[in-house]
Amino acid sequence: MNRLITKEEEREIAERIAERVRKFSEGRKKTKEEGVYLMQKLRIPKKTYRRKGKLIHRKSYLRKDIGKPGRTPISKRWLPKLPATGWEKDMPAEERRRLVLEANDYDYLKAAREMQALANVQTNKGVKAKMKADADYFFRIHRING
Repeated sequence: MNRLITKEEEREIAERIAERVRKFSEGRKKTKEEGVYLMQKLRIPKKTYRRKGKLIHRKSYLRKDIGKPGRTPISKRWLPKLPATGWEKDMPAEERRRLVLEANDYDYLKAAREMQALANVQTNKGVKAKMKADADYFFRIHRING
């Protein structure tokens, strides 16, 4: 049976929906103190498959939510914030190295360590090779100058 709802009923429904949304999103909020997400548990659905000719029935279970694939949580990141250098992959080598040296107060060892640390966490192979080459250059100059 269809009937029109009153404004008061409409407001109550909207409040109930807002409450459900708020409860659902609470598990992914950031805390100011930690700067990390509070993770909720994910339900992994049941699944049936074959192994060695036998039928395996896996039950559903709860698992810790570890976030998006390929994203390291802020609490687990080990590389500190480094100074902005203006380093870009499309620049010529001399220009890249000059910018990194200027950002590190012309300290070759400091510049080499920064470039090495960035190269270690880089996933793009071409960029990683350029960063490693720059780091090797700074290490070589530091060894020569002593």
